Amino acid sequence: MTSDPFTTPVDPYHPPLGETHAPFVPPPEADPARGDGDRRQRGLLRIVIGLAVVLCLGAAVVAGQLWPAEETAAKPDASAAAWPDLPALPGSAETGLRAADGGPATQIRFVNTTGGKVVIAWLGYDGKRSDYATLDPGQTYEQQTFVGHVWVAATVDGEAIAVFQPTAQPGRAVIGQRPE
Repeated sequence: MTSDPFTTPVDPYHPPLGETHAPFVPPPEADPARGDGDRRQRGLLRIVIGLAVVLCLGAAVVAGQLWPAEETAAKPDASAAAWPDLPALPGSAETGLRAADGGPATQIRFVNTTGGKVVIAWLGYDGKRSDYATLDPGQTYEQQTFVGHVWVAATVDGEAIAVFQPTAQPGRAVIGQRPE
């Protein structure tokens, strides 16, 4: 007695064994006379080499992006003594000034020619000072900055001596007697 496959219920956990697809047929052997095997290997080798080249180039690009770039902005050098002097504004000009964004990077060298200590401060966006350095008489100090920033040279008691605004070219801020 045979059962009808369309009316017999099938257990989903134990389906009947039977071939439902064509049997596995191995690919034909490469014919050495035609060079099929060598051609396939050369094609696969080209793909592997191409992928290796792309990966190496990608790694080089990523390494180039992550490598710390050398600063191209103005750098201190031996010719800093030849930098032009920046105009010294009177200390009273500080009250109306604030730092501004957007200017190119530059360099400023502060030179203390007074007989006393001088405090170098950056005048922030809110008009408040942030001290950066204290210079003894005859001492110099170089600072990377940006056009639009404002620098104040003051006594250790906080009295402004002069105000300097950097230019696109590196400049010297010579701190002498209070400008009038």
